[in-house]
Amino acid sequence: MIDINDLIQAYTKDPVGNQKPQDFCCSYLLWNSVCGDDIEVFLNLDDAGNIIDFGYLGHPSMFTITAASLLSEDLIARKKTPYQELMTWDLEYMKHLGFHVSPRRQRSAVAPLLACRNAIHKWLHDDIVETFDDLLK
Repeated sequence: MIDINDLIQAYTKDPVGNQKPQDFCCSYLLWNSVCGDDIEVFLNLDDAGNIIDFGYLGHPSMFTITAASLLSEDLIARKKTPYQELMTWDLEYMKHLGFHVSPRRQRSAVAPLLACRNAIHKWLHDDIVETFDDLLK
């Protein structure tokens, strides 16, 4: 298993995806009231609803930067991720990516993913806004 402290230090020093893509069709700004950080995600989806680009900006904590970097690497490696698939991801998916954190840091671990899911809800115009509780079940 990857040492979580090494992972956090590496991504804090050299984050992946920490930029606003040139083209995007939806975005969402998420504020984490527990630690006071924020992250804005940007997604570009093709006509079939596949996520083809991802980026983020903001003032995230080092835990949120690590989660966003892992998510970015995963989406880059997949090249096309159906949005419906991403909408099923939660804390367990972040653990699958190797991000195992204490219960205190779980909100940071899912913050980029929660922002992505809410960006997709905006894109769908379905008036749904998910919360941290939806991903931490």
